[in-house]
Amino acid sequence: TSVSQRRVQRPHRDTYRSRLHKGFWCPPRLRDRDAGIIEEANDWYFAMLHDSQRNDYFWKSLGARVEGKHVLDVGAGCGLLSLMAAKLGASKVTAIEASKDMAGLARHNAKCNGF
Repeated sequence: TSVSQRRVQRPHRDTYRSRLHKGFWCPPRLRDRDAGIIEEANDWYFAMLHDSQRNDYFWKSLGARVEGKHVLDVGAGCGLLSLMAAKLGASKVTAIEASKDMAGLARHNAKCNGF
């Protein structure tokens, strides 16, 4: 068989676009993202990021403890607590996140906030 006749079988990747109903528009930045990450962000992170009581609690709790210290944020997600620690004067912040997409989002958020 010629090269043009052979098809390369690629493993199916569960992308955000693949889960949308036909005809629904998908933002280009989300098209090839892992569908599970998008769902996690929508289901969990959106609620956490907009929970002002929770975030105020963390801000106040971190405030007296991180100044001048090296902070390790394990399971950093989008980097919210890492950014809080940095803004509150931590000498260094190390954020660890297992998800490649979430780690990329945390890096983006740090850059947007001047870190």
